[in-house]
Amino acid sequence: MLPAAGRVAAGDNGIKRFSRSCVRDGYAGYSHLTGALHAWCGAHNLRDLRDLYTFDPDGQLWARSMADLLIHASAAATAARASGQPRLSGEQLAEISAWYRGAVAKGIMAPARHRTAVIPG
Repeated sequence: MLPAAGRVAAGDNGIKRFSRSCVRDGYAGYSHLTGALHAWCGAHNLRDLRDLYTFDPDGQLWARSMADLLIHASAAATAARASGQPRLSGEQLAEISAWYRGAVAKGIMAPARHRTAVIPG
């Protein structure tokens, strides 16, 4: 989308005072919607995580773990809804939470390996 087209779409078509949830990508044209709750699109999350992991599989293992978690959590939620459950079980939530904390910890530790590298030049 062209930046000017985005401004027109987001500014002139009644979206100026949008106050609900806005599921979006990283396009800055929506940043003026300060009354909205901004949620990142799941497909964009997965694409960004895939790109990080593909760029540096050894250094960005956390990105693979987080992507796998998002896919797993989505599948678990879909299965719960299909079976009439109103929510995931406590055990499922605990598993997802632990997996998330592990992926975040990997992400925090990953840059430490790169900070100690000797850069020629």
